[in-house]
Amino acid sequence: MPSKRFTSSCGAGRARRQPLRSSICSPHGKGSDSVARQLSLGSETLLAIAGVDEAGRGPLAGPVVAAAVILDDERPILELADSKRLTPKQRSRVARAVRTEARAFAVALAEPAEIDSINVLEASLLAMSRAIAKLSIVPGLVRVDGTHT
Repeated sequence: MPSKRFTSSCGAGRARRQPLRSSICSPHGKGSDSVARQLSLGSETLLAIAGVDEAGRGPLAGPVVAAAVILDDERPILELADSKRLTPKQRSRVARAVRTEARAFAVALAEPAEIDSINVLEASLLAMSRAIAKLSIVPGLVRVDGTHT
Protein backbone atom coordinates (compact mmCIF):
# COMPACT_ATOMS: atom_id res chain seq x y z
CA MET A 1 0.00 0.00 0.00
CA PRO A 2 1.55 3.36 -0.96
CA SER A 3 2.22 5.72 1.91
CA LYS A 4 0.12 8.84 2.30
CA ARG A 5 1.85 12.04 1.30
CA PHE A 6 2.24 15.09 3.49
CA THR A 7 3.97 18.41 3.04
CA SER A 8 7.36 18.52 4.70
CA SER A 9 9.18 21.55 5.99
CA CYS A 10 12.14 19.70 7.50
CA GLY A 11 15.74 20.64 7.03
CA ALA A 12 16.26 23.91 5.24
CA GLY A 13 12.68 25.00 5.84
CA ARG A 14 11.52 24.63 2.22
CA ALA A 15 8.13 22.94 1.89
CA ARG A 16 8.14 19.98 -0.47
CA ARG A 17 6.04 16.87 -1.12
CA GLN A 18 7.62 13.65 0.14
CA PRO A 19 6.55 10.26 1.44
CA LEU A 20 5.67 10.30 5.15
CA ARG A 21 8.87 8.43 6.11
CA SER A 22 10.99 11.37 4.95
CA SER A 23 8.60 14.11 5.97
CA ILE A 24 8.56 13.44 9.69
CA CYS A 25 10.34 16.27 11.50
CA SER A 26 12.21 16.03 14.75
CA PRO A 27 10.97 18.52 17.34
CA HIS A 28 14.53 19.78 17.56
CA GLY A 29 15.15 19.65 13.80
CA LYS A 30 16.91 22.56 12.16
CA GLY A 31 14.44 25.32 11.40
CA SER A 32 11.44 23.59 12.99
CA ASP A 33 10.56 26.53 15.26
CA SER A 34 10.90 29.07 12.45
CA VAL A 35 8.71 26.86 10.25
CA ALA A 36 6.00 26.83 12.93
CA ARG A 37 6.21 30.62 13.15
CA GLN A 38 5.95 30.92 9.36
CA LEU A 39 2.81 28.78 9.38
CA SER A 40 1.04 31.16 11.76
CA LEU A 41 -0.53 34.49 10.93
CA GLY A 42 -1.54 36.24 14.14
CA SER A 43 -3.75 33.78 16.01
CA GLU A 44 -4.89 32.04 12.80
CA THR A 45 -2.90 28.91 11.97
CA LEU A 46 -2.56 28.42 8.24
CA LEU A 47 -1.75 24.72 8.44
CA ALA A 48 -2.65 22.18 11.09
CA ILE A 49 0.44 20.96 12.95
CA ALA A 50 0.23 17.42 14.33
CA GLY A 51 2.43 16.02 17.06
CA VAL A 52 3.06 12.27 17.16
CA ASP A 53 4.78 9.97 19.65
CA GLU A 54 4.90 6.27 20.43
CA ALA A 55 5.01 3.99 23.46
CA GLY A 56 6.08 0.37 23.67
CA ARG A 57 9.44 -0.70 22.37
CA GLY A 58 9.42 -4.39 21.50
CA PRO A 59 7.42 -7.53 20.76
CA LEU A 60 7.77 -8.84 24.33
CA ALA A 61 6.10 -5.68 25.66
CA GLY A 62 3.19 -6.01 23.22
CA PRO A 63 2.35 -3.70 20.34
CA VAL A 64 3.91 -0.31 19.62
CA VAL A 65 1.17 2.27 20.19
CA ALA A 66 1.32 5.73 18.61
CA ALA A 67 -0.84 8.79 19.11
CA ALA A 68 -1.17 11.78 16.81
CA VAL A 69 -2.69 15.02 18.07
CA ILE A 70 -3.59 18.39 16.60
CA LEU A 71 -4.06 20.83 19.47
CA ASP A 72 -6.34 23.84 19.48
CA ASP A 73 -4.39 27.09 19.90
CA GLU A 74 -7.43 28.61 21.61
CA ARG A 75 -7.48 25.87 24.29
CA PRO A 76 -3.95 25.23 25.57
CA ILE A 77 -3.43 22.16 27.74
CA LEU A 78 -1.31 23.64 30.51
CA GLU A 79 0.13 20.44 32.02
CA LEU A 80 1.08 18.95 28.66
CA ALA A 81 4.67 17.65 28.87
CA ASP A 82 6.69 14.50 28.29
CA SER A 83 4.71 11.73 29.98
CA LYS A 84 7.86 10.52 31.76
CA ARG A 85 7.91 13.84 33.64
CA LEU A 86 4.29 13.58 34.80
CA THR A 87 2.86 11.71 37.73
CA PRO A 88 0.22 9.05 36.96
CA LYS A 89 -2.47 11.47 38.18
CA GLN A 90 -1.17 14.27 35.91
CA ARG A 91 -0.97 11.86 32.93
CA SER A 92 -4.59 10.91 33.47
CA ARG A 93 -5.67 14.58 33.57
CA VAL A 94 -3.65 15.42 30.45
CA ALA A 95 -5.02 12.40 28.55
CA ARG A 96 -8.57 13.44 29.41
CA ALA A 97 -7.84 17.04 28.35
CA VAL A 98 -6.35 15.90 25.03
CA ARG A 99 -9.43 13.78 24.28
CA THR A 100 -11.79 16.68 25.00
CA GLU A 101 -9.80 19.78 23.95
CA ALA A 102 -7.72 18.73 20.92
CA ARG A 103 -8.91 19.61 17.43
CA ALA A 104 -8.12 16.01 16.40
CA PHE A 105 -6.44 12.96 17.87
CA ALA A 106 -5.98 9.35 16.83
CA VAL A 107 -4.31 6.25 18.19
CA ALA A 108 -2.89 3.36 16.16
CA LEU A 109 -0.54 0.46 16.70
CA ALA A 110 1.87 -1.99 15.13
CA GLU A 111 1.43 -5.58 16.31
CA PRO A 112 4.24 -7.72 17.79
CA ALA A 113 4.34 -9.79 14.56
CA GLU A 114 5.00 -6.59 12.60
CA ILE A 115 7.76 -5.62 15.05
CA ASP A 116 9.36 -9.05 14.55
CA SER A 117 9.05 -8.71 10.78
CA ILE A 118 10.29 -5.15 10.19
CA ASN A 119 12.12 -4.17 13.46
CA VAL A 120 10.96 -1.92 16.28
CA LEU A 121 11.99 1.40 14.70
CA GLU A 122 10.14 0.69 11.45
CA ALA A 123 7.16 -0.61 13.45
CA SER A 124 7.15 2.63 15.46
CA LEU A 125 7.13 4.66 12.24
CA LEU A 126 4.36 2.44 10.87
CA ALA A 127 2.22 2.99 13.98
CA MET A 128 2.87 6.75 13.76
CA SER A 129 1.93 6.78 10.08
CA ARG A 130 -1.29 4.93 10.85
CA ALA A 131 -2.18 7.36 13.64
CA ILE A 132 -1.58 10.36 11.36
CA ALA A 133 -3.71 8.78 8.62
CA LYS A 134 -6.58 8.33 11.11
CA LEU A 135 -6.69 12.03 12.10
CA SER A 136 -9.95 13.76 11.18
CA ILE A 137 -7.91 16.79 10.01
CA VAL A 138 -5.08 16.38 7.49
CA PRO A 139 -1.99 18.00 9.02
CA GLY A 140 0.18 20.35 7.00
CA LEU A 141 3.18 19.61 9.21
CA VAL A 142 3.99 16.64 11.45
CA ARG A 143 6.36 16.96 14.41
CA VAL A 144 7.70 13.71 15.85
CA ASP A 145 9.27 13.07 19.23
CA GLY A 146 12.29 10.90 18.50
CA THR A 147 15.93 10.71 17.52
CA HIS A 148 15.70 8.44 14.46
CA THR A 149 13.12 10.34 12.42
